[in-house]
Amino acid sequence: MNTYNAMKTDIKKLQTRIAARQRWCEAEIKKHDIEMARMYEKDVKDLTDILDLIVSGNYHSAWSTIYWVDTAVREEIPVRLYNFIAAENGAC
Repeated sequence: MNTYNAMKTDIKKLQTRIAARQRWCEAEIKKHDIEMARMYEKDVKDLTDILDLIVSGNYHSAWSTIYWVDTAVREEIPVRLYNFIAAENGAC
């Protein structure tokens, strides 16, 4: 499995960003804004799917998933990690 020196750091950053989105979801539920809560819930699912694929070393599927997610979700992926996944798939 190809990696880079700071991959663990970037994975931790992504986990932190996923946790933040989960908190936002819960806050929206408390405010009874179900539409916003559902949006954040989907963001959490998409980011978690991407994280799981990266951790398992399935960079091709991670890149495919990244390609289809909303831009706001994509921007939550640490730049260095995003660039690594892109390079692993010949996108850079």
